[in-house]
Amino acid sequence: MENDVNIKTISELLGHADVNITLSTYVHRTDDSKKDAVNSLENLFTVNLL
Repeated sequence: MENDVNIKTISELLGHADVNITLSTYVHRTDDSKKDAVNSLENLFTVNLL
């Protein structure tokens, strides 16, 4: 996921019946990605308020 590979593709390659299995087992957001998300949302709201 962090390398922009589609989660459905990853799930199929691992043989999972459902992407939720892949997501709950392997996908954990890093602190950096959480900070990036907060910054993106902050920028979105700041731009729309101006």
